[in-house]
Amino acid sequence: MNINKIKVVELFGGIGAIRKALIRTIKPPNFEIIDYVESDKKTVNAYNAIYNDFYKPLDIREYSLPNNVNVDLLFHGSPCQDFSCAGKNIGGSKESKSRSSLLWETIRIIKEAQIKPKIVIWENVKNVLSKKHKPIFDAYIKALNDLGYVSHYKIINSLDCGIPQSRNRVFTVSINKNYLKQ
Repeated sequence: MNINKIKVVELFGGIGAIRKALIRTIKPPNFEIIDYVESDKKTVNAYNAIYNDFYKPLDIREYSLPNNVNVDLLFHGSPCQDFSCAGKNIGGSKESKSRSSLLWETIRIIKEAQIKPKIVIWENVKNVLSKKHKPIFDAYIKALNDLGYVSHYKIINSLDCGIPQSRNRVFTVSINKNYLKQ
């Protein structure tokens, strides 16, 4: 039986938490990381050491999805510092030029793609839903809707996933409408 591998792109990939989660949850591991984007050199080196890969640091503003590739899952955990209560709390509007505003690069990447990803998952801090930052969150959801996605979100505490740390995170799952009937 030949089952196609799930093709995954990691944006703001860090040391590969999404890859580790996929390894732990998909048995047998039936996925393929087709691209990984992270700008921090030390972080990329750690990722490469952990997963025996050879990625180079890359600024998200210089990235585009590979042409003629059906991406099943695009995951991005864009910088949270400017949404976080522990950070500067200046937000992620396009005009802010904050690190958190890099989430709009994901929208650009999807908009420019020849073939739009089937599923887009965004993870960020719970404070992105605060009164101050909710307009940015809503604008992000609207941008995905305008690109043909249906989105849902949920707050998940890391304790509920077996991680010995209490951290609430917002996970947004956006599904390309073209694949909803499949």
